[in-house]
Amino acid sequence: MSTSYKGKRVRCINTFGADTLQYGKEYTVLGTRDNGNTVCIQTPRCMNWYKANRFVAVEPEVKEQDVSKVKYFIGDVVVGIAGVHAGEVLTVAGVSLYDGSIQFDTESSFYHFTNNFALVARESEVLTPEQVFSATLNAERLEYFSPTHTKWIQLSHGNVTVEFIKKHTFRKPPEPLKYYTQEIPKPLQVYNTCGLVYGISFTKREVYKVTVSRRTDGGVYWNNPQDAQKALEVILAPLGASARPLSKRLTEE
Repeated sequence: MSTSYKGKRVRCINTFGADTLQYGKEYTVLGTRDNGNTVCIQTPRCMNWYKANRFVAVEPEVKEQDVSKVKYFIGDVVVGIAGVHAGEVLTVAGVSLYDGSIQFDTESSFYHFTNNFALVARESEVLTPEQVFSATLNAERLEYFSPTHTKWIQLSHGNVTVEFIKKHTFRKPPEPLKYYTQEIPKPLQVYNTCGLVYGISFTKREVYKVTVSRRTDGGVYWNNPQDAQKALEVILAPLGASARPLSKRLTEE
């Protein structure tokens, strides 16, 4: 969030660990610091600095947010149709697990309601329920979007139900990358996510797991250990090295 947000109205969407804030209440931004990561807010009890991702902008063009289902996903390209980003083309870098609001790779940690944006491009088109039913019957590989982890997760066909399909959004996994004529499972495109992901260590020649917050170190991660293991094996092969076997503790979790 830039200094241009000084004086703007924002609404609180996260009060965890901050008992001076009230969920859903509107506040006025008195100032910003840390490259827009922190905002100054006056509450009835005190004036204090808070992380900017606790708030979303309140704009007159915004209609009531529909929180029944996530509208945009990490990696989506959207264009602003109203509000402070009208006319701008931006990439979604984060999705709030509280109300589905989104943040962009051009900003630090400020969220916006989705009503002010329209979809321009999506890495992999979402499937209709009919397409999902057909794909599950044919045991095709699918991913579903988890609002809790704000990332795409590989679907385990043995656990899928009609109710689960109705409540989630599905897609076919992105096409793999090419490496020395070999295919590598595509890593996460935007590293602004939260939850459990899997990385590869070239020094140890093995896959490891890490729990990341919304801001990570920019490392390359995969959604599941099998994809990370495949990528490691393919990358090491032309170098004459082999990957260590995938640890059972990663596959049994």
